[in-house]
Amino acid sequence: MGLFEGVSFYIAEKTVKDAGELKNALVKGGGQREFYPSELVSHVISDSLPPPSLGLARCSTCPILHSDWVFMSCRCGVLLPTAPFSLREDKLFSGLVFCPSKLPLADTEKLACLVFYYGGRLQLRLDAAVTHLVTMDTNGAKYEAAVRHGVKVVAPDWLIDSIETGVLVEEEEYHPRLRGRGDHTHQSPQKASQCNGDVQESTDESPGHTTGGQTRTTADQTVPETATAGMVDREMRGEDGERKERMDGEEEMEVEGGVLESAPVITREDENMARSVGGGGEEGERLLAGLVFHLTGYLECMDVDTLSKWKEVIVQHGGSVVDMYDSAHCTHLLALHKKSDTFAKAYADGKCISSAHWLNDVLTDGRMFPPRCALHFPTAFKWQVPGADKYSVTLTNYSGRERELVKDMIHLTGIPYTGHLSRDTTYLICKSPSGNKYEKAVEWGVTVVNASFLADIIHNGQVPAVLFPRHTEVGQPHEFLPSHCFEASRLLRPWEEFLRLYSEAHRACLDHTTTDLVFRSLRKRVGAELGGVVKKQRVEEGAGPPVVLLTGISQSISRRLRETVQQLGGVVSDRPRDCTHLVAPRVARTVKFLSGVSVCRWVLTPDWIEQCEREGRLVSEEGFTLRDPDAEAMFMMDIPSSLQRARTSEFLQGYWLHATASVQPSPESLRDIIECAGGRLVSSSEAQGRFGRKFERMVYQRSRDVM
Repeated sequence: MGLFEGVSFYIAEKTVKDAGELKNALVKGGGQREFYPSELVSHVISDSLPPPSLGLARCSTCPILHSDWVFMSCRCGVLLPTAPFSLREDKLFSGLVFCPSKLPLADTEKLACLVFYYGGRLQLRLDAAVTHLVTMDTNGAKYEAAVRHGVKVVAPDWLIDSIETGVLVEEEEYHPRLRGRGDHTHQSPQKASQCNGDVQESTDESPGHTTGGQTRTTADQTVPETATAGMVDREMRGEDGERKERMDGEEEMEVEGGVLESAPVITREDENMARSVGGGGEEGERLLAGLVFHLTGYLECMDVDTLSKWKEVIVQHGGSVVDMYDSAHCTHLLALHKKSDTFAKAYADGKCISSAHWLNDVLTDGRMFPPRCALHFPTAFKWQVPGADKYSVTLTNYSGRERELVKDMIHLTGIPYTGHLSRDTTYLICKSPSGNKYEKAVEWGVTVVNASFLADIIHNGQVPAVLFPRHTEVGQPHEFLPSHCFEASRLLRPWEEFLRLYSEAHRACLDHTTTDLVFRSLRKRVGAELGGVVKKQRVEEGAGPPVVLLTGISQSISRRLRETVQQLGGVVSDRPRDCTHLVAPRVARTVKFLSGVSVCRWVLTPDWIEQCEREGRLVSEEGFTLRDPDAEAMFMMDIPSSLQRARTSEFLQGYWLHATASVQPSPESLRDIIECAGGRLVSSSEAQGRFGRKFERMVYQRSRDVM
């Protein structure tokens, strides 16, 4: 059982200096972190009383403890009582900061215990925060500085007498000059030893030498001496100019296997960059051999030094990095998002595209594999999902690596995350239908979804307007895998050929004399053969269920067709980019039809669904392709030929378009049509930044659109 098992803690991070170390100690000991003050919190950790703006009124019944409660408990190996560390109680030494000078270490540890129990703080550095210098010597730099700056100087028995009387006695009577041997004008240490906080001292001929006895606390609650030793140990590290030696228990950290210091794991969040990249051994050193990477989008959100470390990691494992994208040499693109020209070019060239999360996981696992979860793909948005602040999410029943994955996905979307569930929560991300959060979510009507809900947001760039069974059925074994959308399948296509070539090259490297030659050959073959992937026919229909888009159908018929598709195991969606089947009675100039014809594998008549209903199963699409001779003649097009061209290449790939405000259909409606065809609809500011103040060609609807 962990030291902090059963502790649900909230850290007021703005008041805590070592929040990361503190969180790690609590979590390692079995504690459960809460990210928002609520009734679920059992302990609030803060180094000072938090301001009311933190909303700790919800935690009015739980103690607010100094962070040393955690560190000292770890040092002692037992869960210490909370009373000595509480910030809520007005204690005798509250607000006072003590600095010892020329006291033996054993006495300093006992003094720290006594001071801390009664609400004070002890530090070894004399600075402006110190209120009392505790010493028996009137010589030395600390004493002279204290006198010069008006800091009160007292002997240790001032604390004893103050504790006994319950009030702060006059400091002047306890100045070290007046506390010589046998000269105790107020109370003797022997009398003071009768108080609750028993500290026995005897003075030697030398005023700088004291011998400390035992220390006990009140209310039969013992704070072990090793706890204060831990606090003094931390204070001594680099803070006291007089003493910087390393104390027992402090270990040197070594870098093994040539792994970079601070383990530069390639993720978006600094907290995630703490995971270690395995690179030891000959196999790890050539894991990326023959691969040429280009990174795009990451310089927008992190500094050059961090990217340089990433490049060093890639080179350490046999790969190389180029600063400019070159279709002839690059084999892989690491892209943060899809909103860049480089991504569009690499996508058109049929390169292997992934996010830096994929590279991190490959290096961590020590083996090559294709992107296999939503975090391994570039996002469909640049910074966060539009309108993300309108929602709030929390999660439950995830643990370990899966919990971190879900949190990373939430962070990528930009949707606010809270550690607690409330009636205002929009979505509960749930692993299994059990637990208090799940039961309350059902009771309060909070939408319960699984991780595939977040995966689709990352892929599509917006919160789904309609939830599908793959989102709402919790407990699915493959919820982190990408959905069966067209674009994800297209991104995975080049990886099939790459993995085949990669496996061949590494099998050939069993003969070490040909290693360099094999990897040079791999680089050339990957560049040559993957370049032709985009020219091939797009990915054939996968094993997933058909995703149907209905358009141009009356509401009553549409409702019946929708129910039929769902009963037969299919999915009905209103998002063209998710769909594999477009069902319409005729060619129509609707947003759904014009978008769907670019991405759907089939354009069918409603007769296909009718036939499926009659046979009680999903039948072949052959024979149900939509034909509309009048419309095809009017628009000078042929539906089968149009579908074939759309599956071979995207019509607007690489194009940036701008629509003025009065264009019909509206720019937002045009966005789906343009993006499904591979283009990008940009705002006026983006367009001016790309093309200059004037466009080579502009279409406007009304005179007020002319600038």
